[in-house]
Amino acid sequence: MTWTETLRTGWAAVRAHSMRSILTVLGILIGIAAVILTVGLGLGTQKDVSEQISSLGSNLLIVTPGSSTDTEGFRGGFGSLFTLTRSDAAALASAVNAPDVAGVAPEKSSSLSVETSQTNWTTTVVGTTEDWLSVRSRELASGEFFTADDDASAATVVVLGSEAATELFGSTDVVGQSVTIADSVFTVVGVLTSEGSDTSTNLDDLAVIPLTTAADKVIGGFARNSVSTIYVQAASAGQLSAAHQEIETVLLNLHSISDPASADSRSPARTRWSARRRRSTGR
Repeated sequence: MTWTETLRTGWAAVRAHSMRSILTVLGILIGIAAVILTVGLGLGTQKDVSEQISSLGSNLLIVTPGSSTDTEGFRGGFGSLFTLTRSDAAALASAVNAPDVAGVAPEKSSSLSVETSQTNWTTTVVGTTEDWLSVRSRELASGEFFTADDDASAATVVVLGSEAATELFGSTDVVGQSVTIADSVFTVVGVLTSEGSDTSTNLDDLAVIPLTTAADKVIGGFARNSVSTIYVQAASAGQLSAAHQEIETVLLNLHSISDPASADSRSPARTRWSARRRRSTGR
């Protein structure tokens, strides 16, 4: 049978059973559309989740304190202890102690009111070091980030998130302006690019200041030398596991803990970690 005869026979069959043919074609179209829609939704969700993860930083490991227990035996949540210190962060930044670690940024944070001469806005005030920008994979929209000298001298300088800047001044063009935090006047030296939100945090609603300044003038208190979180950047995604092991070893040794299983319930640090691949900036 030739191709012409085959086509003629097929067309005759379609015409003889037109309703069945239409339903068959309709079923095929619906099936194809369903597959395309499912794949599209899956890729869209994957992209959204990847963007939320990458907004935290690249190849990131997050170290938080363990949980506290009061005199009546009630345990607080993870992060309620004040056991992590800046000394811990310095030890993790040592190439001798943790050769698979590329960068370390300790944080001391609190929700505080930031004031201008015209208004005020409650935001997350983050005390950290000069490495925070690279470890958290953040960029500046304008101005500059504070330096190691600013941290050493407890300089009253601040870098605002884009939303915090807009709420305080109605604009992100605010470099050189002044704000008051905990009765201290700070000069705005930079504004971060907008990052949106992750699953629980508005990444644009914050004010970043030097860690020493935070401890001395803003978020000191009885736990002046403590930090709430240490962000650790592994040298690469392939070195995350090695960096994780190095972090745990260093912290357990520093806190004189011989049994890792008891770390969270005593006075140590818990390590939460996940691979964060570096974002493509399109530049």
